[in-house]
Amino acid sequence: MKRKMHLFYKRTGLNAVVSLSVVILCGSQMLFARNNNIQRVKLAKDSILIKSKEKIESKSNRNVMLNASDNTSPRDINIGLPTTLGGISILENDLPVVYYFWPDLPNRSWRQSVGLSSTGLLKMDQVAATTGELGYAVNSYSQTGTKKFKLKANLSTDSYGLLQGDVNISGPLTKNGWSYTAGAYLNFDPNTYDKGFTKYSDKTQIYRVGLTKFFKNNRGQINFQYKYSNSYSITNYALFEYQEGGKVKETDFFKIGKDSYLLNDGTARFKDLKTGEFYTAKLNGTDATTTTHNFSIFGNYLLNNGWNFKFSTKLHKAKASILSFIPTGIKTVDKDAGYTYMDGSPYSGYVGSALAQNSPRNPVTDVSARLSINKQIGNHNLTFGTLELYHKELYTSNRSFFFQTAEDQPQHLLQAKADKYGYYH
Repeated sequence: MKRKMHLFYKRTGLNAVVSLSVVILCGSQMLFARNNNIQRVKLAKDSILIKSKEKIESKSNRNVMLNASDNTSPRDINIGLPTTLGGISILENDLPVVYYFWPDLPNRSWRQSVGLSSTGLLKMDQVAATTGELGYAVNSYSQTGTKKFKLKANLSTDSYGLLQGDVNISGPLTKNGWSYTAGAYLNFDPNTYDKGFTKYSDKTQIYRVGLTKFFKNNRGQINFQYKYSNSYSITNYALFEYQEGGKVKETDFFKIGKDSYLLNDGTARFKDLKTGEFYTAKLNGTDATTTTHNFSIFGNYLLNNGWNFKFSTKLHKAKASILSFIPTGIKTVDKDAGYTYMDGSPYSGYVGSALAQNSPRNPVTDVSARLSINKQIGNHNLTFGTLELYHKELYTSNRSFFFQTAEDQPQHLLQAKADKYGYYH
């Protein structure tokens, strides 16, 4: 009986964690009016417990958890409904972190951090009424300036070499109501497997700075903030053996969670669709790194008639890049099949096919604004508002196809119909 190989992605490994803590061109418009409850949360280990300053809509507590495969994003919730976003929607200061997730992935510029004052889960009706999306969403609020000095910090490491630093400071600046906030989030995560060509699977840096002006008589505040991010993240795959009856087992030559099924040099050759020129991209290089600049103005003002005017505006500029290797199949060949190592020597054994795709440095511009007024009237909290979104993107995706050995840190293989570098374009 022949054995069949199947491709499988999984991030595994037991981490001993040590943590130190100190406290395209388009536009859209939307009007919304509904009963609304403002929800804020407190952090509790790997989940976030929802607590409302006003009446809680649901009797049961709702939680937001990070993904099990990686801790860079909220856990995806599949509810069987279509969505325009890649997974759960992420908001910051009531606005989408990104207008569209591809190639400007939200976790390139947003992470769970002490630079956020609170984070919570929005219900489907709240998301539909205020963003026009179907599904759940996470809303977070940036840490703003404070009237008293405040320091929050986290330092984390694990047995695989994770280094994660997260700090935010805030405090008064002048006596007439101005205050400041500044923070940094640094994540250098090697993950549990050795890639061979680089140390880190995720390398992310996020920096924040902002000013807050408090209005007199506790009528509200206005915030001016800037955020910069620089991030790349690598996705690994694994091999396992598929058996009859739906069972699987680990192979003798590949350890899930320990070995890497990424080409051992981490590079791929592409033909640029715009210029026709060939270039080489690396999984931890510029063509895989997204950089963003965010300028935000947000706050609130309590009007004389008791209505609370809330406003949030943002300019988002990005150079969005994605580089990924996606396994597409596996087969067994002998020496006469025409597959060779790069030095020309014949190869026999398991051969894996893979698709490489690269969206290099795509320019993205988002302008977004949300304006609303709300007031508590009896048992109802009424909200009327508008959401304005503008998105401009020049998107290209270059693709190549190649073969590799099916093993830990696989080697590139040549085949007769490929170019001299072993790629199909």
